[in-house]
Amino acid sequence: MSMLGSKINQLTNRLKNILFYMNTKYKFLAIASLSLSLVATLSLSANAADVGLKAGNMGTGSASSTRTKDLTKGIDRGGKEIDRRIEALTKLADRIASAKRVGDADKLDLASIIQGQITDLQTLKAKIAGDTDADTLKTDLKSITGSYRIFALVLPMGSITAAASRIQTIAADLTTISTKLQTRIGDAQTAGKDVTSINTTLAHMTAQIADARVQAQAAKDKVFALAPDNGDKTIAASNKAALLAARADVKVGISDLQSARKDAETIIKAIKAFKLESKSSSPTPVVTATSSPIVSSTPSPTVTTSPTATP
Repeated sequence: MSMLGSKINQLTNRLKNILFYMNTKYKFLAIASLSLSLVATLSLSANAADVGLKAGNMGTGSASSTRTKDLTKGIDRGGKEIDRRIEALTKLADRIASAKRVGDADKLDLASIIQGQITDLQTLKAKIAGDTDADTLKTDLKSITGSYRIFALVLPMGSITAAASRIQTIAADLTTISTKLQTRIGDAQTAGKDVTSINTTLAHMTAQIADARVQAQAAKDKVFALAPDNGDKTIAASNKAALLAARADVKVGISDLQSARKDAETIIKAIKAFKLESKSSSPTPVVTATSSPIVSSTPSPTVTTSPTATP
């Protein structure tokens, strides 16, 4: 197999990796982790309300003892919820840092955003640990979900941005291949071969690559400026719509790349059929057929995702 044919197969594997990333990581974030977010919200709210109600019983020694226990329980619960979010953010950061197809600039941006969230959560955890009255603790506990939205917003945003970046990187690789194919088509035309059909296929390939880039950038733009809703239902609904739209953009981008890759295979097979004498030391490219990954249907998240997603 030639280097060009081998590169087509490598791109096929990268497409599968993107699909896996979106269909497992983002789908989890879009459905399961959103449910976790809701459970955490309800649990924290109930705990905070419980602390607030019992804080009024401060007349007797028994009431004071109960209040101390409630505060301790609330502080412990808040610390665990924050630790769970920091762990999820750390895993996302590690996954993005080790991803070979995510652009360096996107890696830096995402790392900065994620680290900022981790730092803020660590500060909040320290504040909660020092809370001495029920009302303050109640407010701080609610802010874990209302002011940060790690599971419902930050993780999906990171997954979508990473997936979009990978699409842009693969699109660049396919562009390189299309340029090489254009040269080979020119050689075939010079040799008197009818290249009308494969020129049409190449034009379609080029258009698909261009649209993949557009879709990837659109996905990034949709999630870039999103912010936690802080309990505002209007903002929450807007965030959910943006995340769903961005995920749809990523899926279209993936489909575009799949189509472009198939066009490349078609062109390579056609050029091989011409049986031209290669002007270089490399033989006519051969592409091994591979199955096309299937994108699962778009989930309908409860909060957000999908990401990935994604992630």
